[in-house]
Amino acid sequence: MIPAKVLNTIEKAAMVSPGDLVLVAFSGGPDSTALLHMLYALREELDCELAAAHLNHMLRGRESDEEESWCARFAASLGIEFRSRKLDVRAENTRRCGNLEETARELRYGYLERTADELGAQSIAVGHTADDQAETVLLRLLRGAGGGGLRGMRLRRGRIIRPLLETGREEVLNYLASKNLDCRFDSSNRDESYARVFLRERVIPLLRELNPSLEKTISTGAAVLGKEDDFLNDLADGVIREIRLEHPEGPAMRAESFASLHPALQRRVLRRILARGRGDLRRIEYRSIEAMRRCALGEGPGVDFDTLVFVKHDDVLLLRPKDERPGQSPAEFHYSVTAGQTIRLKEVDKSFSLRNIEASDGADIKKLSGPKRALLDADAAGDVLEVRNRLPGDRYRPLGAPGRQKLQDLFINSRIPRRERLSTVVFLAGGRICWVSGLRVSDDYKVTPKTSRILVIEEVKDG
Repeated sequence: MIPAKVLNTIEKAAMVSPGDLVLVAFSGGPDSTALLHMLYALREELDCELAAAHLNHMLRGRESDEEESWCARFAASLGIEFRSRKLDVRAENTRRCGNLEETARELRYGYLERTADELGAQSIAVGHTADDQAETVLLRLLRGAGGGGLRGMRLRRGRIIRPLLETGREEVLNYLASKNLDCRFDSSNRDESYARVFLRERVIPLLRELNPSLEKTISTGAAVLGKEDDFLNDLADGVIREIRLEHPEGPAMRAESFASLHPALQRRVLRRILARGRGDLRRIEYRSIEAMRRCALGEGPGVDFDTLVFVKHDDVLLLRPKDERPGQSPAEFHYSVTAGQTIRLKEVDKSFSLRNIEASDGADIKKLSGPKRALLDADAAGDVLEVRNRLPGDRYRPLGAPGRQKLQDLFINSRIPRRERLSTVVFLAGGRICWVSGLRVSDDYKVTPKTSRILVIEEVKDG
């Protein structure tokens, strides 16, 4: 009856389409051996082709090599194309200074994806069972996961499919026995220094005394949470579409609209935005989402996520790339320049000309002004200007603004991409900012009806 049960799972989740090539992740253990054999038995009914892939993690020396050879022979006995590769997972984990289990998982799935690409496979079948689902949910619960994590593993995610996820491990072992099939047993699956093994060997047997149907109960609960998670994600996506803002640096939202949401929906919205920005939510804990929420409500600082940072500027919430790495900023510069000169700023590969014109010449100020040209009251600015990089904390009062503002806030509100900010040039008169390239002139040096001479600063092309 097990193949029929697996077939029902496959059809329910639309895992395989007629004509598909299914790549089976084949470790040689009981679950993957049963999976490969079941799919082989169902291949005509599914109208699909099969291939198998094995990654030798090189963690157990001769035992790992013997498993690889055994898998090759088993696949050959079924006439299934077999691919394998050796990869020193321990050495790679040392290089990464990471968690061995996590590194092994990332390398394994990376290998499977590449192999699927090479073969043109539409899906990758892995042998997770209902028991694995129960272990996963319990581990995530112990680590403080929310509803999204407690849904457990999905039947299908991208190309990854899990045909055995509704089948128990005991059913798998019974299937192998009924078909008189051999398999390999990984000795590390008895090593209780691994959290999953400790849970499986020590904790779950005790929980079964309270609930003999533990795995089925957890799997059913995970499936219900999965449906609710999908609904809440759809709800959050709708909210994001309503309050999102177009911004050149990344996902942005209106802070006031975000603050009006229920706290549960706020967390969901932040998780969705962060997942899109990072690609996933692995290693993201509840406290990180709460830190984002405090920042969004104006109750805490920005939040750092490796290559991204979540910040609040006025009424804008933004998930953007982190500030430039050391060495990307131009060299510091600070020069003096007078009207009638053209100054070459090699540090930012820009040149600016300065000239005075008489206001009585009838200059059209609106026409002359622009992001690369500034018009100032020449008498207010004086004869000598300073030219330098922008500095942290720079502030000035842009034309028409009620007060002084940070350049960082002005860049964000003006939607100036971060890469353009690196080459920003600041002009100062009497030690005070009178113009910042790409932004408005200072209100303190604006041209008025009383202006007799106009200082024109213009970015020009060399040559």
